Amino acid sequence: MAQSARSTFVDDIVGVDIATPEPAVLAAKWATVLGIEGPEVTEDGALLRFSERDVHFVLPLGRQGLVGVELHASERGDAGQVVELCNTELRLV
Repeated sequence: MAQSARSTFVDDIVGVDIATPEPAVLAAKWATVLGIEGPEVTEDGALLRFSERDVHFVLPLGRQGLVGVELHASERGDAGQVVELCNTELRLV
């Protein structure tokens, strides 16, 4: 019987990036829906802090929707690696 080794490279989702033509407007709508404090305006859009995670609303550089995910690297030496999967940037932090 074949066996496989299993390891954990990621132990948490730290944040996501949502691309939209109106970052502050969409962030404010989500804050209302979620019943949380309104967004913080940032240099590149807007930021919501939700359940100890950051949701960044940014202007699209191509497509709209989920464009990035920040993942906590369980092995600190892996932090800084970036890979693209299905047009979404996965960043180990």
